[in-house]
Amino acid sequence: MRKKIITNELLQAYAIEIIKTEGLEACSMRNLAKKAGIAVGTLYNYYDSHQKLLADVFNSSWEQTIKRLSDSYNLRKTPEENVAVYCKILFEEIRERKGLGKEVIKPDTNILSNNAPYFELMDKLTDSLKNIIKHGESNKNLPDSTIDMISKWAFLAVMSQIQNPDVSEEDFIQQLCRRFL
Repeated sequence: MRKKIITNELLQAYAIEIIKTEGLEACSMRNLAKKAGIAVGTLYNYYDSHQKLLADVFNSSWEQTIKRLSDSYNLRKTPEENVAVYCKILFEEIRERKGLGKEVIKPDTNILSNNAPYFELMDKLTDSLKNIIKHGESNKNLPDSTIDMISKWAFLAVMSQIQNPDVSEEDFIQQLCRRFL
């Protein structure tokens, strides 16, 4: 009998597929093992807990988002256009993850407690926004420490909108540009 080759990356890809099609709640160890065509016990050879699996899925999926954000940044675009692209990518990515994306803004979640990659991720997301903000016309002569603070406030505004949308995405992007650029 031929042995099936399974990697952590393949298991993460299956988990993301389950989350995107069926939602976060459906991404159980049993469902993942079934999707991968392996026994549940075999799955525990790769991930000793469901929490560890979700943390790895979370971190790798957000690394892809960071890459997408950095690839989208363009100095030829206005800061307003770059902010719009940044927000739209985040909104789209979080919607696509059906629950996993919102974990980034839940500080009390046990998936991310004491998770150094989580804090690195937050820094990378803020840094992506910082590159845009420092090119805003009203921000060009501000010291880096002020740009850092503005970037963190703008990022918190984006995360708040994702968690509790109170205006349309387009209106939010316009408000964000008026406040921070």
